[in-house]
Amino acid sequence: MVRWEVGLQHTDSAGGTGLRGEASSPEQAARELVDAARTYLHGRTEHYGDLSIVHIDAIFQLEIYGLADLSIPADAIVEQILAALPNARNILEPSGENSPTPATPRTLLGIDPGPGGVSGQLDRITTWTQTHLGRAAFLPAADAAAITAAQQHSAILWPQDLIDLFTHANGSELPILPAHDLLSLDDSNYIRQLWLDIATDLRQRHPEMASDFDPEALGAMPAGTPAGIFLPQFVPIADRDGATLVIDTRTGDLHGCIIEYTAEGSDDEGPLWISLAAMLTNLADSLETGTGFLRDRPSVVTGKLTWEPAR
Repeated sequence: MVRWEVGLQHTDSAGGTGLRGEASSPEQAARELVDAARTYLHGRTEHYGDLSIVHIDAIFQLEIYGLADLSIPADAIVEQILAALPNARNILEPSGENSPTPATPRTLLGIDPGPGGVSGQLDRITTWTQTHLGRAAFLPAADAAAITAAQQHSAILWPQDLIDLFTHANGSELPILPAHDLLSLDDSNYIRQLWLDIATDLRQRHPEMASDFDPEALGAMPAGTPAGIFLPQFVPIADRDGATLVIDTRTGDLHGCIIEYTAEGSDDEGPLWISLAAMLTNLADSLETGTGFLRDRPSVVTGKLTWEPAR
């Protein structure tokens, strides 16, 4: 089966929509992708951008134009996708030497966890959204039994931060993050399995690379060490358009750190924050003071939270 995924980005907000499916061939995947996107877009009042990011066959990432322009025939978009495939970005192409080394703690932005841990920072963020947007920041907590079942199914030790997140918030309907959408527990499970399936598929298709991307060997390395492949020790917390923020549950000084895993560059950039609590502290500080969160700054426009590039 050929997996496909497309991201549709709003032009009037930081939000967007991701659609996914499976087909019997790349050609059928392209057709189903376009049909699903056009069906979703039909009659909607939101405005979507010209550019869409597409993943085909779990390997190829490409950019297509005009998917949201319903005046362009669907066949033309399908042809654009199929024409782009031979020159698409292949995520198997190594970005450098494939000999991972232990990560050096980067503690991006020098953020330490604020008082109260995860729950304290979620409270700060909720207070801000209630005050400035008139609504709660997060959806109600996930079911306790479902959290326990997800942890047991993953067969890894979850940091307390991760348990606390789903105990207090099961995703968000707001663009609470500038470049990712906070995931519910169900979506986290789905994205994790999707990435694991992709990793397995790649290793099976390319046995010559399997020894360099051995999940058992890479999983034994300290947390924060670039792996180059999605590991069972990674648990997604946010995702958009093939870029996923994950908690690295491997052992070591950076156990529980946050990294970004992407189809384009895997986890080459190393840790972003030392913990989920540190990330949420950074987010709460950014919302309260208007300072930067990664590359963006928050603002409220006509009662909606938007993110703009930091200058």
